Amino acid sequence: MTVCIDLLNPAETSQVQACLNIYSPFIDQSAVSFESSVPTITDFQERAVEVCKNYPWLLALKENEILGYAYAARHRGREGYQWVAEVSVYLSDLARGQGLASLLYQQLFELLRSQNIYQVYAGITLPNPASQKFHLREGFEDIGTYKKIGYKFGCWHDVYWCAKELRSLEKKPAAFIPHPKL
Repeated sequence: MTVCIDLLNPAETSQVQACLNIYSPFIDQSAVSFESSVPTITDFQERAVEVCKNYPWLLALKENEILGYAYAARHRGREGYQWVAEVSVYLSDLARGQGLASLLYQQLFELLRSQNIYQVYAGITLPNPASQKFHLREGFEDIGTYKKIGYKFGCWHDVYWCAKELRSLEKKPAAFIPHPKL
């Protein structure tokens, strides 16, 4: 499969709509996302614009069809967290099991390294053994589980957290560079 990885243009409504179409089943049919209803295209586009002010949002495309996406986002709001990011990857049903998530993460991590991001974190709603195995294969390490932190579909869910070091930690880290300024 020949796949192209490209940056999302958050102003391009058709790209944002394709991402929302991939994300929607994770809201409607699972506890992967703790959102209770699918956001409007306007709301989702605003999120994409906000993310892209500082971080990359990558698309996996085959013949101009978006098969999946990965992005980074701010982990926490305080200044001392500027060198870390949370990452997420979502694939359409048809794109799973073909190595696209790994390809998206590899390219995302290269961009994050150039932004002086030192570590990335991923939160996985449990149970989700496939996502846990995937993240461990990608070099993430188990850092703990928030017990019964999210409620959806009539029950409480744990969220497993894992981390990956992208760069060696330095005593004085280089300044964070917003993605658009690279």
